[in-house]
Amino acid sequence: MAKEVVLRGITCMVVPSSEKDKAKYRERYGFCYGLRHHDNDCTEPVSVESNVLVNRFGYLFTNSPISGAMGPNNFLELTPDERILLRDAAEGR
Repeated sequence: MAKEVVLRGITCMVVPSSEKDKAKYRERYGFCYGLRHHDNDCTEPVSVESNVLVNRFGYLFTNSPISGAMGPNNFLELTPDERILLRDAAEGR
C-alpha cells in the first residue's frame, strides 16, 4: 500500500516493492528513487538511491528532485526516524 509522507521538506509517495502499478505514481510525481534495505535486515529502508538493483525495499516518488541532497555516491542515508517513517508508510500505517 502506498502512502504520502514528507521527507526533509519534500512531499513523497512511498511505494513498497510489491506494488505492481508504479506507472501511475511516476506520472503524478515525475521523479522516482529506490529505497534500499540493509543486507541483514529487510524490514526497513536505510537509504534513498537513484537506482537500487539489490536489497530493494521500495520506491520513493517526488515532485521535485532530491538528488542535490545525495552525496557523491548518489545516495541519501536515512536517519533512524526517517527509516521508521518510510517503513510505516510502506506498510500503510
